[in-house]
Amino acid sequence: MLNDWQTDRVVASTYPPRCYGAALRHLPTDVRSYSDAGNVIQRAMLDAIRNGPTRGGGAGTTVVRGLADVPPASANGVDPIPAAAEGGVQVPIPILILLGCALLLLGVGGVGKLRAHFAGQPRK
Repeated sequence: MLNDWQTDRVVASTYPPRCYGAALRHLPTDVRSYSDAGNVIQRAMLDAIRNGPTRGGGAGTTVVRGLADVPPASANGVDPIPAAAEGGVQVPIPILILLGCALLLLGVGGVGKLRAHFAGQPRK
């Protein structure tokens, strides 16, 4: 099944439900972490269970699945498109906190410098 997914990033054949479970259990860690293979196989498994055996042969029958047949990943609680890809900028919270502290320190330092500058001048 993994070979089926690797050719075009879809599971193009229908397999018995136990094969999907075995494929998910034996999915290499790097493939699980850096690709959508787990999600694609899981969606194909749910589709196979929902649709039952296909006409004309059951397991191994070719069924082409396009993107229109696949439910959006956001329906599963996963946002497939990060905000940066949608035009927004994603900055980690710790970086924002450090930036805020740096700006605060610069502001306090600037005020201190101005007070020291004006403290040394005689008043008119």
